Amino acid sequence: MLQSNQPAPLNQTGEATPTYIFETYSDRERLYVQFEMMKEVFNLKLDEALRKAEIEVGPEAQFKLLDAGCGEGLFSAEIIRRFPKAEVIGFDRDPEAVMTATMFASSMGNVHFFNHDALQPIPQGVQAGSGEIAAGNFDVAVAWLLLMHVRPVEQAIQNLKDTLRPGGTIFLHDGPEDWATFPHPSFEALMAAMAQAGRYISSFDFAYRQAEYLEKAGFEQIESVVLENALGGRTSQGQRGFSHMIATFESARSGLVDKLKFLSGAEFDEHIRRIKTECTVEQEGIGRSVFTTARKPF
Repeated sequence: MLQSNQPAPLNQTGEATPTYIFETYSDRERLYVQFEMMKEVFNLKLDEALRKAEIEVGPEAQFKLLDAGCGEGLFSAEIIRRFPKAEVIGFDRDPEAVMTATMFASSMGNVHFFNHDALQPIPQGVQAGSGEIAAGNFDVAVAWLLLMHVRPVEQAIQNLKDTLRPGGTIFLHDGPEDWATFPHPSFEALMAAMAQAGRYISSFDFAYRQAEYLEKAGFEQIESVVLENALGGRTSQGQRGFSHMIATFESARSGLVDKLKFLSGAEFDEHIRRIKTECTVEQEGIGRSVFTTARKPF
């Protein structure tokens, strides 16, 4: 496995800051719920990226895709399920996630994973799948909920651009700073702490600026859309989204309380207790995601 030597970013006092506030172990269940919630829209947006790369969408499609920040490989496996003749190479900075992804996809001969940091150039000459990883040999690069956690984001985008062939496409998905709103004071308090963490450890509100960054990087045919979904309320989808949000908060507890100290443990736990006991199906909020596709010029 490749290990990155990229140092953690520094805060205003010159101290290293965390770059990801979720705990990998406690975050696993949330990520699986998120995958099931977002799988359909992921497939729709991936199809748009493939067509933009002039790849005909269908089970016979052959293409090479880079899954940046692949986590445990759920979306990589979904791509191969739909496109069995494609080849997917994924990377993640978390070696445990890469190990899990490798075991998860062990029966799929055309899915491969390695340990890497998006802020470092993609390594050249590393054997993966049918050949070596090399600049300019991927048809599509996917960054799913990755770039909102890194800085400088320009460097990560340039690294991904370098992997694409001329006419290849990039597909971004991130949550904006107001990625969830819900009419309850404890929900609002935890969202405020999450937003503060986002401003502290990553690129401020990167999601709404995806198109801007891609244009500066020299991409063309940039298309960006904000999708909204129900959070809470009486629908099953809204209730799943609400449960996902609670799991998101709980997974961030260590980051918000122990690492960043934006809340005390007692304050955090009281907010969670109130959300779980006081919110009703009569209350409904909104979840937001930003999706952008763009093409590397020929």
